[in-house]
Amino acid sequence: MHDLVVPNSDDNALGISLGTGTGTFQAQSTYPTGNYPTSLAIADFNGDAKPDLAVLNTSDDSVRVYLTVCP
Repeated sequence: MHDLVVPNSDDNALGISLGTGTGTFQAQSTYPTGNYPTSLAIADFNGDAKPDLAVLNTSDDSVRVYLTVCP
């Protein structure tokens, strides 16, 4: 099962629910973003062969990047 990533513009947060491998998800963890996150992209932004997240924050015209740091 894959993971679920959702930008939450009402709370200025990014919600991540990890897949359990049994068709369900773990409880959502939230991470702060800039103002009014609306879009995201998943790519290897730092060249370490791990997926990272970039979040577009519409109200302040910024992008916040979250790098994967686990093995």
